[in-house]
Amino acid sequence: MTAIDPVEKLIWAAEQAGSADACRIAAAADLPFENCSFDLVVAYNVLMDVEDVLAALKEIRRVLRPSGILVISIVHPFADRGHFAGPEANASFVLHDSYFGREWFEGTEVRNGLRMHFAGWSQP
Repeated sequence: MTAIDPVEKLIWAAEQAGSADACRIAAAADLPFENCSFDLVVAYNVLMDVEDVLAALKEIRRVLRPSGILVISIVHPFADRGHFAGPEANASFVLHDSYFGREWFEGTEVRNGLRMHFAGWSQP
């Protein structure tokens, strides 16, 4: 298994954890691999953080063997575009704007005293 990420610190952490056979610093739109190098490509919770999704998908197609498999997972846009009106079990879900289209989002989550900033693209 080969892992890629454009962030050097995340690649370093993956190497320290031994979570892949190989790790490379690379952007999804510029993969440092030969054509038809992989039988399987997994884009897990990454395409909503890529500015040029079309370029990333073209690169994935280039490095994937013709009989290969592509698995894509993205966060559902409801995670960024709406909220429940209250804590009740039957509370309505309220959308801020349209469900459709691609929109930039930013937000901060705080849980158990930890604060994390999130940003990316929300898209159905």
